[in-house]
Amino acid sequence: MSIVRDDADNPQYVISIVEDITECKQVEQRQAIEHAITLLLADARSIAEALPRVIQIMCDSLGYAYGARWGFDSKESVLRSIESWCAADPAVEEFRRMSTSRVETHGKPGGLNRKVWATIAPVWIADVAQEATLARREAALRAGLHSAFGFPILVGGEFYGVMEFFGREVRPRDERVLEIARTVSTQIGQFIGRKQAEAALRKAHDDLVHKAEELARSNDELQQFAYVASHDLRSRCA
Repeated sequence: MSIVRDDADNPQYVISIVEDITECKQVEQRQAIEHAITLLLADARSIAEALPRVIQIMCDSLGYAYGARWGFDSKESVLRSIESWCAADPAVEEFRRMSTSRVETHGKPGGLNRKVWATIAPVWIADVAQEATLARREAALRAGLHSAFGFPILVGGEFYGVMEFFGREVRPRDERVLEIARTVSTQIGQFIGRKQAEAALRKAHDDLVHKAEELARSNDELQQFAYVASHDLRSRCA
């Protein structure tokens, strides 16, 4: 802003220039989230160590009070709550405890996670109060949670689970947030795939070591048998 004065130095009017930096701030936020998660996943030693922290980064950065990962149990064809994080709020913590004890079954209507599972695509709920069939609607409202979204996690193209987030405000569908979710989903899928490959390599190495040890023991036993047999034969010949 600047003040325009007359020849007597009296202020006459103000000139102001306003620049909307919302888009710039949104880009910075997205880059900060992706960078933080990239660093986290690069250093994490295990899936169990990394994903609760990913959930917290998403909640803190995007302003959500609760987040969780639901893992897909292919043998029983259900979703189970694996990791979660929530704000320090007794009502939200109760919602978290209730959610942790649930099991989501494919095909039943109303669940946020079941919708993600059925469509293998992000699902946005702008206003929980308007979702009459949402399974945890009343529990969410009691906790002061009024919006939610979820997205799938794919590993090697296969469905691995769902991440869900609940917020305190009613939020219209935000494509920017969903784009961040898609990027984070890709990061998580690649991380899990890498950890699975590392585990498979370790197992293969351990199996080879075990087989080598078994072969060495077998050779020792064979040599011992040959020695005993040779000694017995020499004794008989003498």
